[in-house]
Amino acid sequence: MIYNALDYVALVVPTRSFVDPHLDTKRERHEFYGDIDKKNYESCGSCYYMMLSMTLTMTSDDPAIFKDAPIAVQIVGRTGEEEAVVRFGEIVDSALKKMKTC
Repeated sequence: MIYNALDYVALVVPTRSFVDPHLDTKRERHEFYGDIDKKNYESCGSCYYMMLSMTLTMTSDDPAIFKDAPIAVQIVGRTGEEEAVVRFGEIVDSALKKMKTC
């Protein structure tokens, strides 16, 4: 939604992979660029969602919540960069296909 407001171009490339809680574990971050970076990292640990007038609190990086959800890559470019975003999407898609055959 933010990219529409900014009039940016966005493209989603599916990876043909799904979240696996056993493989996709949360990695603890050991180094920060400074106090502000650490505070920002810690404040983004939990996301709050409103759904049918109920508030659900969940950790945004908990793989168990997103088990079997599809994984995709989102590519964003500035206004007027449609061709570049599409071309980069083709490059990403090609690389993903090569990874699957290895």
